[in-house]
Amino acid sequence: MTPFQALFGYVLPSRDMIHIDSTIVVAMDKLIQRRVNMDRMLKNRLEGTGNMMKHMANRNRPKYEFTERD
Repeated sequence: MTPFQALFGYVLPSRDMIHIDSTIVVAMDKLIQRRVNMDRMLKNRLEGTGNMMKHMANRNRPKYEFTERD
C-alpha cells in the first residue's frame, strides 16, 4: 500500500495512461507532448536530487568492517 492510498483510500491514477498521437487535435497532441517531456524532466531531476542527498548523507559516515567474531 502506498502512502497516497493509505491517506486517501484509493489508488493514485497512473500518468502513463496518456498516449502520444492518440488524438486528432494537433493542439492537444502538442500539449500532451509537453506534459510528457515535463514528466521526464521532473523524474530525472528528482532522481538526481535523491542521488545527491544520498551522497551527502553518506559522505561523513565512517566505514566499518566487521570480522566473524565481532
